[in-house]
Amino acid sequence: MTEPLVIFDLDDTLIDYAQAADRALASFAHQRGLGESGVQFLRDVNAGTLTVHEAWQLIGEHFLLPESADELARSVAATLPDHAVAFEGAVEGLNSLREAGWRTALLSNGSPSVQLTKVR
Repeated sequence: MTEPLVIFDLDDTLIDYAQAADRALASFAHQRGLGESGVQFLRDVNAGTLTVHEAWQLIGEHFLLPESADELARSVAATLPDHAVAFEGAVEGLNSLREAGWRTALLSNGSPSVQLTKVR
């Protein structure tokens, strides 16, 4: 008999992606000295209906930042894994499944290097 297998998505299943994104935006704002109103502006713009490029174009223009929209977006995206936190009980739940004889796997459409950083 084979071991049972359970497959999980990583973002918003095991990892709180929304919280990681919010922390990355707050970190960006604090590093740039944009203050709490800057953090809120970043949150508001990123919560809207703009594309990623449009959002960062608006942010760059608003704060007179020298980088291009794409450079700004990449700089924040690169820090997302550093801000990733597992949902409460996720790690314990995975460990319990493994102890009960289940094999576990991750399936994700995210970049392998970014997802591996989150897993670590």
